[in-house]
Amino acid sequence: MSGELRDRSKPAGFIVEVREDGTALRNDGVELRSAAKNPWYVLATVYGEQVSTSIDRELHARNRRIWNGWACSGLSNDERAKLAEQICLPLTVLSPLSGEERRDLQVAFRERLGADVDVPDYRDRVDFSETLFSSPIVLEKCIFNRYSFFQSSTFAGPAFFQSAIFTGFADFRFATFTGPAVFPSADFSGHAVFDSATFAGYSSFHSTTFSAYADFASANFSKSAVFRSATFTGRAVFRSATFTGPADFSDGEFRERTIFEKARFETQVPMFYQRDLHQNTAFTTEDDHWPEITKENAADGKRAYTRLRQLMNALHKPDDEHFFFRQEMKCDAVLKTGWDRFIVQSFGRISDYGYGVTRPAACLTILWSVPAAIYTGWLGGACWLARTGQTEACFVARGEAFVQGMGFSFSSLFGFFGLQRLHFDRAFWDSLPTALHALSGAQTVLGFVFLFFLGLGLRNRFRLK
Repeated sequence: MSGELRDRSKPAGFIVEVREDGTALRNDGVELRSAAKNPWYVLATVYGEQVSTSIDRELHARNRRIWNGWACSGLSNDERAKLAEQICLPLTVLSPLSGEERRDLQVAFRERLGADVDVPDYRDRVDFSETLFSSPIVLEKCIFNRYSFFQSSTFAGPAFFQSAIFTGFADFRFATFTGPAVFPSADFSGHAVFDSATFAGYSSFHSTTFSAYADFASANFSKSAVFRSATFTGRAVFRSATFTGPADFSDGEFRERTIFEKARFETQVPMFYQRDLHQNTAFTTEDDHWPEITKENAADGKRAYTRLRQLMNALHKPDDEHFFFRQEMKCDAVLKTGWDRFIVQSFGRISDYGYGVTRPAACLTILWSVPAAIYTGWLGGACWLARTGQTEACFVARGEAFVQGMGFSFSSLFGFFGLQRLHFDRAFWDSLPTALHALSGAQTVLGFVFLFFLGLGLRNRFRLK
């Protein structure tokens, strides 16, 4: 569990102190033990640790043999055969440890941990929690048959979990991956919890299978987050996650409820190409949770927003669909030039791309009230009836001029309904100056446009598809 940060400018998993014995203190106050003193780490590195980002395959094969032989203790031959087929390894790699291998394991524990530390029982949970991995950790094609705890651990180097199998609960809450976090083709049969984990480097869950609950709530992805071809059979939660770099969810499946509420995509729009979403999928449709649209990201952003709009249409979520449509149009406003850009930008400013109600209504109000004041001034200063010789009926009272001006402005605004000819006779029209004729005509044209946008906004807000 994370505590108060020592340095608020640094992430929770940042190491603020490393001691001579290999222990360390994280920024959130978590005390980390050295991996070298962790029995499960010794069990995973019996024949030595990896020393570089380039994996020593021969060394890893020997270490993996010890780990998998230990982890599969107690399994039947059929169960071993099934696991061996799943990770494409010979059945012998999962067979019980030989006498020589057991001696090697005991020697490693005695030399690195002391004679009083026993090899963990295969039925115990794997406990890598609150551990500092100073060297690259390679657990590729390793089997975790029990609960596996990596809670609040910090990986200072790359972490390789490619094609690993987690049959039980896998807990990576508050874990920090400083380097690449590599989980492609891993298989999580139990719950996979990465709640509040920090991925400071590249993270890959390409073709990973999540058969149960997958929790990435409040996780922080600082660089590329790849979930391409990943399969989420259970509920997938990315609530309040932050994606600073690209996020690729293309291909693969979401078979259960998927939650992206309050998730932030800071620089690029997430990609969901060739992937269907579960009907109960939730995004936050607020501008500040999506990247600012710039010339650099507008083209890619438009394609990604188009795909999201199509997905929301398929899910019959009109509000979400129109949000992504508006984002598309904002990208268009950046990409287009000249007259086309002016049209798109005007569409956005006047009607919020067909979703706004307040703006078109305000435009109609202004288009009615401002000309009304002009008509009122003219009617009060030069009575049209006086020009026909009917001075006794002249509307010189200010109140009557005001009503007449407002009415004429309204009828001009909605001239396409025929209100002008219905309420104002030919003599009135003949007495109008040319400028007021032009103003009335402009009102009719613009009134039609603004009324159309108002109707479009109401329709898009309240329609059922």
